[in-house]
Amino acid sequence: MKTKLLFALLTFAFVQTTFAQTYPSSPQVKKKSTVNYRTGAFFYPFAAITDNFRLALEHRPNPTLGIRGVFNYGFGDDPSFYNLYSSFGSITEFSTFSGEFQLRYYPTPGNPCVYTGAFANAKTINLTAQDGIFVDQSGNTIYGLAEHTAQAYGFGVIGGLQFQIAKVFLVDAYMGAGPNLPTGDYRPNGHSIMGFKKGVMYNGGINFGIVLFK
Repeated sequence: MKTKLLFALLTFAFVQTTFAQTYPSSPQVKKKSTVNYRTGAFFYPFAAITDNFRLALEHRPNPTLGIRGVFNYGFGDDPSFYNLYSSFGSITEFSTFSGEFQLRYYPTPGNPCVYTGAFANAKTINLTAQDGIFVDQSGNTIYGLAEHTAQAYGFGVIGGLQFQIAKVFLVDAYMGAGPNLPTGDYRPNGHSIMGFKKGVMYNGGINFGIVLFK
């Protein structure tokens, strides 16, 4: 008798559990995907087109705020992308460094998520170029190598899009603009060095990252 009663109770418990799993009392709501990380590292692959290596770190203390630092170093010989400033000479070598601070605001969670923000940056460049040093008595231009150093400071606004893949990989793209204020020898031969022109300058990029801390 006790064996039959125990068997009946086990059978009832099994049927009840199976029914509850098959027909839940309330529908399950699928959780909305969001970009979720604390710190990420990013790489700008297209900066290599201008002989530059650019990395960024972004920290998100809360879901709506992002603090990003962007660091760039470039150098090279005969940099064709920079040889746009003068028909009187060409750059034979250069080195440049820049740093940028971005403050980002993510208004609504999601994946992808849209953001707006502001930036401030500073950069410097040292280059050696073949310039027209002087004109002789016959009117011929005498060429030689000359060194130039320039700096620039900028600020402005940006807007962009960021999304997360498989909880580990990040893709980020943004664009914006703001004033660029150069100093130093930024106009050799009367032509501004690329990236050091006075005026409103574009700022943007496509970058890929990985999550360092969740």
